[in-house]
Amino acid sequence: MTYPRTRTRRKLYGLKMRLLTYIEALRPFYPGLGEDRKWNGTTKAADVQHCPRLEEWPGFWTEVHKVIRECSGKEFRTLKHPGTIREAARCGHNQQAQQYQPLLSAVDVSNLLDITVGRPVMDILRNAYGMDAGFEDPRSAVPIGDPNRVLCVSQTHAWQNKTNMPPITGNKPLMIVDVKPSWVLYLPPQIITTFNQQRNRILTQPRGRGRRTQNELLRAVSQAFAHMHINNVSYGVLTTYHSTYFFKRIDSEGKYPRLLVSPLIRRTDMGESSLVAAFVGLAALAFREGHGVAALGTPSQICRVLDANPGTSRQHLVVDSPAYAQPLDGHTRRVRRSGPPARVRVWFSEFLSRNLASTFRGVLEVGQVPRDVVFKVYDLSIPEVADVCADELKAYAALTPIQGTIVPKIWVVGTLYGIYRVIAMDPCGEPVPEPPPPEFYEQAPVLFRAIHSHQVVHNDIDLRNFLVSHGQYRVIDLNSAKIGTPAQIEREDRYLENLLQKMKNGYIYCSHSAPGQKPETQEIGEKREEGDSEGKPAEGEPRDGTSW
Repeated sequence: MTYPRTRTRRKLYGLKMRLLTYIEALRPFYPGLGEDRKWNGTTKAADVQHCPRLEEWPGFWTEVHKVIRECSGKEFRTLKHPGTIREAARCGHNQQAQQYQPLLSAVDVSNLLDITVGRPVMDILRNAYGMDAGFEDPRSAVPIGDPNRVLCVSQTHAWQNKTNMPPITGNKPLMIVDVKPSWVLYLPPQIITTFNQQRNRILTQPRGRGRRTQNELLRAVSQAFAHMHINNVSYGVLTTYHSTYFFKRIDSEGKYPRLLVSPLIRRTDMGESSLVAAFVGLAALAFREGHGVAALGTPSQICRVLDANPGTSRQHLVVDSPAYAQPLDGHTRRVRRSGPPARVRVWFSEFLSRNLASTFRGVLEVGQVPRDVVFKVYDLSIPEVADVCADELKAYAALTPIQGTIVPKIWVVGTLYGIYRVIAMDPCGEPVPEPPPPEFYEQAPVLFRAIHSHQVVHNDIDLRNFLVSHGQYRVIDLNSAKIGTPAQIEREDRYLENLLQKMKNGYIYCSHSAPGQKPETQEIGEKREEGDSEGKPAEGEPRDGTSW
């Protein structure tokens, strides 16, 4: 429905609107497909053997309609009619569809979902239900994994300490959203029957053949369940924008979790049965019922993961050899498999940081023997992240003789749910104090000479990447490390020497530079261009003052 440029159209800005009238007026558009589409599908790492069978979600629309009808008769001045020029441009409706380019990739589909669904959902939740909620990037909402979007409630900031990452918002995740292009994934009308039949066929195949023959639907649903399960979020979404399914994860005491699925929702569905209405209803339910615990700030809760025995609050980690016999597994290139697959158990207890990988303190159990370790968890869904993980494991393999003395000792490397690569390593101590003590300047060159002697370049020399325990320093965070050439090794030696010399001369070293960039230095007494004279950070800078 469009409105002419008349006084009536202008008056729409000042009128109150009923919630149901607003929802019924929404018309999500479709810009069409581009000719040079990218055929990037779901990660081949997703494994259906970790995903439960699908079950019907009884009373799905009853629950959604109950929430919508709580406010359907109320009028809200802050809800603007989508037929107005301003709202049509902001939410991408009606004639404004002409300004958007055809879809070429999953990123385009995610951005389209943000505009046509995410913005109306955010407006309704804020104005009608008093929830400051919306679609967010996963790195600001969940500690593990990289789904396309997370519907979450904003909370206070949790500033990262001693990292080069910007501040993380301690959002409360309500719903995991996985977006797939319609030309890659077809969501059938009867997904329960289709998925369960194909899942049973895969699970009855001989071991080792199932993953290679899994189709896109099996991998996509398995990936969505893994994102929900490991982050302890009860609601999830799998959408191609044309077709959408909602999932509900239910923990059954003493049993593996159940996975309920909603009826199919199409882009063309309107009113109380539309995609916007479903998002609003389930977001309100998740918020009220306490699903999706606080992502950051309460890590002991959000890191709870479940295995076949949920009462243990631990998760099986599948590795390719016993932990005590071989520190690296056979999935890593250039590392030979030395034994049959083994199972150990991991327990994430404290969230530390989030960059390319999520880092936790926790417990590794081999048999009945617990060991305090640090876990790094990579989401293999993103090819670039998977490549970084492979390079880091290559570097650790090359540094095997100095593991435990110069760099952390790797105990096991394995997978969770088929898509999370987990590296369990020894804790190496505490961060180096600022400014560093004199012995730091003596040990830092010794550490890097040992690393360079194995033809490895670190590529991220930073104070935050040194830890100390009882006077012994170690180098951590090898996710930028690579097997280097003599020229690269010589260049890194010179860089370290110049950096340490500047530090000794009284320069301040800013440890919050962007990844891959050389850290900034500033002479003591030099006036800051931004921020006040009391040393308060300027807008956009970390508040923890990670500089020395």
